Amino acid sequence: MVRTATRITVEPGSHLLMSDVAWTTYSDFLKMFSESPAVRLTFDRGMLEIMSPSLHHDDESRFFVSLIQILAEEWGRPFKPGGSTTMRRKPKQAGLEADECFWLDSAPHMAGRRQLNLRRDPPPDLAIEVELRRSSINRMALFARLGVPEVWRLRKTGLTFHTLAGKKYDETATSVAFPGVTPALIEKFVNKAAEAGDVLGVLREFRVAARKCHAK
Repeated sequence: MVRTATRITVEPGSHLLMSDVAWTTYSDFLKMFSESPAVRLTFDRGMLEIMSPSLHHDDESRFFVSLIQILAEEWGRPFKPGGSTTMRRKPKQAGLEADECFWLDSAPHMAGRRQLNLRRDPPPDLAIEVELRRSSINRMALFARLGVPEVWRLRKTGLTFHTLAGKKYDETATSVAFPGVTPALIEKFVNKAAEAGDVLGVLREFRVAARKCHAK
């Protein structure tokens, strides 16, 4: 059983997998990497993965923040971004950081919060999972155990939307948070942004498309 954390360096684009890790050790690692927001820790019943995303990965995930903000404005929804804040519950032996997460209808409950505590706070309404490199741990199962209602999952094969149904996710054709929005619409603009030197024009075009989608 691993009980103490030692100093570890994780290069961008690499990952480290550890087994038989105690919850207290996972907590120690969270403190160790608290000043390294680029490092993601995923914990599942004694398995701990430490990953440092690549620049490509971060570019993809950051663009979603702008897209979700525009959607929230056009749909008239509350909006509170959570970035890659740590979501964890000891009784469920589960913990991870989404690439991006957002409180929408539950945003008012997060007013003034400086730290997420899932014993009292609602999980994010929407999480973004950019999976350019497959995790050794089933992160979708962890999102489900932590009660995240919706996950947008971007993989090399494309973007898919997933809605929590009981203890697992069902893939859905449209977003629950933003009815009418499809993976194809979002992926179109994610791809445009990836090729653009200046994404402001892409975002202006997306706002027009989002407004038309909401008006249907």
